[in-house]
Amino acid sequence: MSGQLEAFTWARRLKMRHLEIFLLLDETSSITATSEVLHLTQPAVSHWLSDLEDAVGMKLFVRGRKLRLAPMGVAFKNYALRTLGEVKRAGLEFEAIRSGLSRRIRIGSILSIGIHLLPGAIESMRRQYPGIQLEVDVGNFDALLERMGRRELDIVLGPLDGRASTSGYASALVDRDETVIVASTDHLIHRSRATWRRLLEHTWILPPRGTLVRSTFEHSVLQKQGTIPQPAIETSSLPTQLALMERGDYLALLHRSTAAYYQKLGLLKVVPLRLIGNAVPLAAFWEENHADVLVQDLIRMLKRRPHMGHPGRPEDGGHDAADA
Repeated sequence: MSGQLEAFTWARRLKMRHLEIFLLLDETSSITATSEVLHLTQPAVSHWLSDLEDAVGMKLFVRGRKLRLAPMGVAFKNYALRTLGEVKRAGLEFEAIRSGLSRRIRIGSILSIGIHLLPGAIESMRRQYPGIQLEVDVGNFDALLERMGRRELDIVLGPLDGRASTSGYASALVDRDETVIVASTDHLIHRSRATWRRLLEHTWILPPRGTLVRSTFEHSVLQKQGTIPQPAIETSSLPTQLALMERGDYLALLHRSTAAYYQKLGLLKVVPLRLIGNAVPLAAFWEENHADVLVQDLIRMLKRRPHMGHPGRPEDGGHDAADA
């Protein structure tokens, strides 16, 4: 036990101020800029940094015209982000309790899950835990995983792809989704039988090259028609896609669960052509050592949610076939 206590000797010397100044120095790459932000003198900032480096026993920055992280600094940055993330989380929970709320859970989700599965699961959580406070951030999957690594999120919902095996997080399958072709409700593509050849006659909005959705789409079109349509616009922004489809005759790609939601609102319609190799498993990700009962219950409720209908799904042997 005494050996374990000695291993934490350096940490006992640290204060939250050490971590804040370290992260600001990394952001500004300058003692001068950091001192201006914090309204401290440059010698005071230098003293805080020297005290921190003495505590950890190694240099954290390489000095030069600009400060840059030393190898030890890179490792320490992960520790600083995670520690301050935990402090922020505790502060939010304490504030929630003072406000009369019992518990708090922070959720990160990609858009399709945020529209499709998450709302019903949230309502179930609120019924089971009266007074619970839920924070939901919808965004890029990689960015959400990074935030969970900094303890800013308790659970992330996203695709169960190659990133899952390298993330180091525990995961659980909650649903499956696929990509579909969509257009405005009055688009010409809906006025007659949809075919792969006709796709080439229209103007496209596609996600950037290298994304899974773009690769799946191009593979399908090559197999069915042999020619890939060149997009007029490349974007992953859903609001941009919806606004463009409202104003012009564009075809675009969405997850089927997202398309179902907007089709129900009468904003678009799914084109009944099925892409090849298109099933995308969706999962919940969490840090196994930091998951509490709220995370586990949310996962169970996500798995219980009924699947949405699949608008525009072609019948076997129907519009999914290429032109003769």
